[in-house]
Amino acid sequence: MDVLVVGGGPAGAATAIACAQAGLSVTLVERGPATSYRPGESLHPGIEPLLERLGVIAAVTSAGFPRHAGHWVQWDGPRQFQAFGGDAQGAWRGFHAWRVEFEHILLDHASRLGVSIRRHCQADRVMSESGRIIGALTGDGPIRARWVVDAAGGRHWLARQRNLAVARHSRPLAVTYGCVEGDSPDIDAAPFLRRMEGGWLWTACVRPNTYAWVRLDLEHRYTAPPPELQTLRPLCPVGGANVTWRVVAPLAGPGWFLVGDAASVLDPVASHGMLKALMTGMQAAYHIVRILRAGAPESLETTSYTTWATRWFRHDAAVLAELYGTIYSALRSDHTGAVKS
Repeated sequence: MDVLVVGGGPAGAATAIACAQAGLSVTLVERGPATSYRPGESLHPGIEPLLERLGVIAAVTSAGFPRHAGHWVQWDGPRQFQAFGGDAQGAWRGFHAWRVEFEHILLDHASRLGVSIRRHCQADRVMSESGRIIGALTGDGPIRARWVVDAAGGRHWLARQRNLAVARHSRPLAVTYGCVEGDSPDIDAAPFLRRMEGGWLWTACVRPNTYAWVRLDLEHRYTAPPPELQTLRPLCPVGGANVTWRVVAPLAGPGWFLVGDAASVLDPVASHGMLKALMTGMQAAYHIVRILRAGAPESLETTSYTTWATRWFRHDAAVLAELYGTIYSALRSDHTGAVKS
């Protein structure tokens, strides 16, 4: 086996697809049920070239996901619409991808390319030999591979086992999120991001008559939907996630790569989550292919990947730190904290 991918989200699926497209043998293990609830994703129109390269653009565009030409923002002044732009073909439009369906599209395509997908399979521990990762012990038994890619998310499955440094670049941050069903015409047109007391709120129509919301509150006071959505029917329990800004160092080494949230985490207001997931997966696959097919020095390839992904994280963290300045300045003195960049 050339590549073992741990995690079946967008980052893992992108890694598996890109490796399979290059002719590598790939196994992907996914511990969670494919029908579990996950928040919807807003996809910038700039993601379309990546979807085309992965071979899923037709399936995504025909899935019936809501499209939008931009988003509303209300941060330090009045509410404003920020359009994506356009060209001679018309306005550029993003997608609101229902997360579970989007993942199904990616994994189904990976399977058609020959990726062996093992669902409901827990990856327990990595296997190593002479300091090199050579596979993983899973619920289906040991799986040996020349390269292991951790795409299992912000729990940092591989990093914790290898005692890798996880550098934090913000105070502790957490979001709550949920999804409701009903009628809210004011939210139908486009996503809306607004600064609230002590944090921010994002709302969007992710399917007809279905609305997602995500809220970050530095004082942890709000765990219910925003007032305009509280009369609608909940589709799932309110969830939560740790979105403290953090990055692992290094992001690749002998026999392994980290992609998506396994590599780094920023809170959703960065709006690069899905782009980062797909791009880090595809970039890791690029380096693995260069090592296995072109004989490139693996130390050079793993260092190049770490440098690229870390620089991207640090740039976005610096932008977010500036954006958060208005939130921190509004809090009481005993709740303020400087954001490191």
